[in-house]
Amino acid sequence: SEFQVEVIFKSIKELQNERLEKDKCLAEEIAKRKEIESTLDAANLRYSMVSEKHAKISETVRIAEQKVAHAQRCVIKYEQLNQEKRETISELSADIKREEDKRSSQLAEFEQQLKELADNFRDARHFYASVMPSHTAHCTLIYSRLVSPFKTTSVCVKSRRGLNIVKWRHSNVKHTSYCQRLNA
Repeated sequence: SEFQVEVIFKSIKELQNERLEKDKCLAEEIAKRKEIESTLDAANLRYSMVSEKHAKISETVRIAEQKVAHAQRCVIKYEQLNQEKRETISELSADIKREEDKRSSQLAEFEQQLKELADNFRDARHFYASVMPSHTAHCTLIYSRLVSPFKTTSVCVKSRRGLNIVKWRHSNVKHTSYCQRLNA
């Protein structure tokens, strides 16, 4: 029976050692589990923060895409308006050029008419001076200058018969006025 008690004690001792070994393994596994749970909690917290950040970034990207789309629509709209304005400016520039050409043509025509008028007065003075020297109407060109196509051009003809004849032209309107002779 002593043998059996020793075997029982030995079995109990083995069981205790085995239990200590298992408790030690259990403690290690509990520590590992707690470490894993801690890592999992940290990962969940990080996932939560990253998810929240991702949601904010996604919202920011969505808003930015809307703004970009709006800006592109505005750019297209303003480019169309600019093109219309460029065409209008081009048309107006062509109109201005045509008007300037027309004014230049009118000015040249007016200068030609004024030159012809001056030539006629010169020819008339020479003619009357050579044909009728005693009864000559002394024609004197006092003022004949072109300032612009629409400024006044005055011409005075002096006569010995008692009247001065003043002819002038303003904006293509001819006028003749008679005044008393200045010198007898």
